[in-house]
Amino acid sequence: MKEKGLIVFIRYPEKGRVKTRLAQYLGDDLTLDLYKHFLVDILTMCRMIDAEIMIAYSISEQRKDEVLFFSERYMHFCQKGDDLGQRMFHALCEAAERGCKKCILIGSDIPDLPAAIINNAYNALNSSDITLGPSTDGGYYLIGFCSERIDHRIFNKVKWGTSSVLKDTLENIKKTGMSFFLLQEWSDIDELYTLKRYYSRYKQRKKMFSTMEFLEHNKGIFKE
Repeated sequence: MKEKGLIVFIRYPEKGRVKTRLAQYLGDDLTLDLYKHFLVDILTMCRMIDAEIMIAYSISEQRKDEVLFFSERYMHFCQKGDDLGQRMFHALCEAAERGCKKCILIGSDIPDLPAAIINNAYNALNSSDITLGPSTDGGYYLIGFCSERIDHRIFNKVKWGTSSVLKDTLENIKKTGMSFFLLQEWSDIDELYTLKRYYSRYKQRKKMFSTMEFLEHNKGIFKE
């Protein structure tokens, strides 16, 4: 087991269960395909990092007995907990219990996140207890702990799914007296306008992400 653990927090790709806000505009089928490309890009980036990659997934009851597409390549475990905070806490604890000293968790809606940011997060844990990557919507795309500092209190009474997630989390951290480091802000993709912004940012690049190749073939979705 490597010292660094990198947890990718995902919903198993199932029609009607991923990126539901985008699905309101794109439909379930196109959204499912898009989400699969997100995962391709995220896992490609993760393989650039010297860390133990783990997939923490949620899956519907109907499909829980399927052979998971990542089962042969990546360490994996099912999410557990009643809300997002509990699920993240348990996933981080799982990485620590498996022997990782630095445990970082990222989401599945950041297909363009650079490996350099993940490496910066690990470096930050040399001098801080916690590191956070703020997202432009008031949440965070990354949270990391030194293993011995993982604390359920950080996730208490956070208004998940709102613009106060980062603010609530930082207030919790300050109450514990632990040190923290904020990484650079990054944009996740949850809404049609953030998907449009992502496409505009990269459409002139010669080398495209898998997500961008998919959007190039389906760019009619951006027409008003």
